[in-house]
Amino acid sequence: MSTVIAPGSASAGQFVKTLQGATGVGFAEGFHVHKDWIATCKTYDQAMEALESARGERVDILTPRKNIMAEARGKDCVILIDGKPHTPTPHAMKQMAVPCRMDSKFLIDFMSPIMKTRTKDKVREEVVEFERDEQDAQVLADVLNNGFRRIDAEKKYRVRTYSDGTMRAFLTESYAEIDNRHYLEIIRSIIPDGMISHFRGDADEIWANILIPDTIMDYPGDDSDYGGMITCSNSEIGSGSVNQAPSTFRSICLNGCIWGQSEGTKGRWVHRGDIDYAALKTAVNENITTQIPLLTKFIDAMHEAKTFTFGKANLIQIIGAIAKANHITRQQAVNVVMQFNMFESEHRNAFGVLNAFTRAGQFENPRTCIRFDGIGGSLANPKTWAKFTAMAETIDEEDILSIFGNGLKK
Repeated sequence: MSTVIAPGSASAGQFVKTLQGATGVGFAEGFHVHKDWIATCKTYDQAMEALESARGERVDILTPRKNIMAEARGKDCVILIDGKPHTPTPHAMKQMAVPCRMDSKFLIDFMSPIMKTRTKDKVREEVVEFERDEQDAQVLADVLNNGFRRIDAEKKYRVRTYSDGTMRAFLTESYAEIDNRHYLEIIRSIIPDGMISHFRGDADEIWANILIPDTIMDYPGDDSDYGGMITCSNSEIGSGSVNQAPSTFRSICLNGCIWGQSEGTKGRWVHRGDIDYAALKTAVNENITTQIPLLTKFIDAMHEAKTFTFGKANLIQIIGAIAKANHITRQQAVNVVMQFNMFESEHRNAFGVLNAFTRAGQFENPRTCIRFDGIGGSLANPKTWAKFTAMAETIDEEDILSIFGNGLKK
């Protein structure tokens, strides 16, 4: 059988089926994924154990505002909760800004060094001008306390703290989190035989790709080198909502491709009062069962992307246009080029570029990784690709320096 993948065909030959890896040959039993990949995955029970372990490091405190104050300690501003100091994360600081009626950017900036812009080798870059000191810490503490004094002294807040001394959330008493363990159990009930790839869960947030077993996904051929999964996420600290998104993957790559055509249950669950887990389960089940049948079509779309050419633009212009439109950092843009050169150079088309983006996402934090997977999915849309190729033709040397810096020369 030919190993040439025909665009528009979800049956892609037997490349993975006969591939010798470190753990064996071909697909793992019950999944369209190579044995080497499945060896890196977790079971639901293993993921639950990781969540329980992380929960052991945290302490959630419900306390009135009168027991909360800021204090400068050396070069740091800490938040005293019932007299015990905690260092707020930027996320917690952003949440504190709301009841204090302050600009969150101002508060977060006071936790970071002062930067300045300089030009080196024709490239503008941000460098540290000076670090924050004791006086900055005192100013920040004074500003916060000035905001605290205008809040009802008896108003209660839920504060999430950790044994490492950090404070990771500052929430109102009425806030009710959707427990990550309960959410994972809901996913297990819908996809009971699934395996969890790229599990990045902790006691605050959960990010995971649930590999769809062959028993519940209708593949057009059992030799497909592609598979389907559902990318799931939830936050207990107000940084995101319950969400599921359909995703496809190449069976030999530890990266997915998220499709924006079908939205998850984003933003539909209000974090107040008692969480109705039965209703949540019904909504998540409907969401996922609607998405799974779409995955075969999305696999076809990935193949079709091989017919989307660069047009009159070159690779650097193409990646530069996509990076510029999506506000990707210089280092991230350079990494996309590196991933393309290392793994995708035989695919000088949208397929190669979308996989370069999803590969690059594996080096980022979970939120950014999912964002890169979403960018990858968008590139298989012919209209989106046409827009970027048109933009790419206008990218000149000055733009390339701005987007990539001197990273392409290293």
